[in-house]
Amino acid sequence: MFVFFLPARRLTELQRYLCQPDKSLRPDHPRVQRDGQVSFNSNIANAEFQKTLLSTVVYYGNRIALKHIATGRYLSSRNKTYTTGSRQHEVFTSRRQPDPSHDFWIVIPALNERRQPGEPVMYNHIIRLKHIETRRNLHSHHGYRSPITGQQEATAFGNKSDENDHWSVERFGYQGGPQSGGEWRVDDVFILRHVPTGHTLRSHEEKLGSEDINEVSV
Repeated sequence: MFVFFLPARRLTELQRYLCQPDKSLRPDHPRVQRDGQVSFNSNIANAEFQKTLLSTVVYYGNRIALKHIATGRYLSSRNKTYTTGSRQHEVFTSRRQPDPSHDFWIVIPALNERRQPGEPVMYNHIIRLKHIETRRNLHSHHGYRSPITGQQEATAFGNKSDENDHWSVERFGYQGGPQSGGEWRVDDVFILRHVPTGHTLRSHEEKLGSEDINEVSV
């Protein structure tokens, strides 16, 4: 599972970097994993939207980091492509402290959805996540296998977005139940489900190549 976490002592130093909505936006603990689903826990810093800090709600335009609970590593990407499969850009988990230069993603709406910066993200909303450093979207697709485990490939893809960038935010353990809705809040455990294929984002201890980074798949 993944956790989004920003240590309190780092709020001040990171506030100015994290607070700005994306200009392109339109008007652990023990493993908690079930049936291959990946869970996330969230936290944010946003100086412009002070209500974010007070109410601990995740808003469209927030810049967030996602930490994998089981391994303690943050979701990241870089300007390097896979040597197999789609040959799109790698997505992986690496550092155990979030690096603002590499490990942050902007929460943006699904294609053809009009959401205002500062509008709260609700459970079961469909979102996209844009990697700040590379400006590519978290992406997956049918037909390509991850290089290590052979699961569905997760990538960061392109300047042009499509439906394969769509992820549903789901409250972990409550899918379809009466408590499955509400605002996406700091410290909630949650899942990112790839909408076109129905699979969930996951990671594990399998290394991606010879570097100290772990594979991410769907």
